[in-house]
Amino acid sequence: MALSRIVALSLAATSASGLTAGCGRSESVPRRAIATSTSATPRVERAAPAVSSVAQSPPKAPDRPAERVLLAWNAALDARDADKLAPLYAPRIVFYGIPKAAKDVLRAKRAAFAKTPDFHQSVANVRITSAAKGFEVRFDKRSGSGKGSMVAARLLLEPMGDRLVVVEESDAITDERLRRSAPASCSEAAFDAVNRHPKVVREYARVAREYPEMHTGGIVYEETRHGMDGGSGVFHPDRFEPYYWVEVVDGRLTVRGALIPEDLRFSEDELARVRKACSGADPVDSGPDSAPR
Repeated sequence: MALSRIVALSLAATSASGLTAGCGRSESVPRRAIATSTSATPRVERAAPAVSSVAQSPPKAPDRPAERVLLAWNAALDARDADKLAPLYAPRIVFYGIPKAAKDVLRAKRAAFAKTPDFHQSVANVRITSAAKGFEVRFDKRSGSGKGSMVAARLLLEPMGDRLVVVEESDAITDERLRRSAPASCSEAAFDAVNRHPKVVREYARVAREYPEMHTGGIVYEETRHGMDGGSGVFHPDRFEPYYWVEVVDGRLTVRGALIPEDLRFSEDELARVRKACSGADPVDSGPDSAPR
């Protein structure tokens, strides 16, 4: 059946056990919970009279492959069962903006299951549309203890052999964070990561309060297709004072304190963004004070 139109469904996969950050115990989704309808008014099923000897047929499982993958994914998370999740992922996926091996994603899921044994998850308001190579599935996801947290989420599914697998898992919060414009050069990505670091933000806020006549920025001393060498700090009227040495070698960002012997640590998201920007694109000519403030 063509899925170029949006299919609306309402799903609630729950179990008697608990769920973690996208997870739950190994009980299958109740068959009645996965019944779907494209009607705006949900169908009400009436129980057969107690005297009837004819058994009612249970609702059929969905015959749409993308829908089946979503339900299996949700049920495995709601069951906190990483083994059931494993066959649903491609060998490598984009996991909330970061390319990862499926084995690393499953390791993170198992750790989350262990930390939050009362985690539950359900999905609702599902929309399935055709994508370039498969299907995009968007839905509202309730998760956490008592399913108290809700976020708009999505999966991207593509064929692998004779089945569909998840090649990307994300949510609206992640998508919004990644929607900011891509850096124009390796140095711009590096300085952007530095200037967003909490310690740097606090230090430069102090400088702005105590020395309003000065301003912060950066200097690129050298930039290549795969790296850069520069400094981030404060511009005095007659000189530049580096607070941090900024270096990218083969896409790997290193930031050392120029005043205090301290290396700054960055999230995997920021490191991946720098690696992408320093993957070989032609550098943009950068000069003093070229970094964002």
